[in-house]
Amino acid sequence: MDEELARLGAEAPTAEEMERAQALLEREWLDGLSTVIGRANELCRYAMLFGDPRLAFTAVDRISGITAEQVRAVAAARLRPDNRAVLAYEPVTRGDGPAGAAGGPAATAGEDGQREEDGEREGAGQ
Repeated sequence: MDEELARLGAEAPTAEEMERAQALLEREWLDGLSTVIGRANELCRYAMLFGDPRLAFTAVDRISGITAEQVRAVAAARLRPDNRAVLAYEPVTRGDGPAGAAGGPAATAGEDGQREEDGEREGAGQ
């Protein structure tokens, strides 16, 4: 993954890669607009994020206007190893993990923010 991101930051995507990515995004966009609820969601999203629901109608044109050099420049500036978060998901078997995981006792925070397990404060009565 690191090598591919580094390559993308050093070399602009090929014309074929750009065409394929833009076609995929356009297809996903059109699929989302194929239902009334999908259109409503997009209009609402653009109204909330950008203050203008009409921007939803020009999204595909804006995506199609992105150049390979713009992709390369953003990749070089943003997709760097020092600018990411890495999450590791490890399987937990019953009884292995922390409270609340895979069948262990549920842990919650009480009103005062202290950890509680199964409704009893941890360390209560001590």
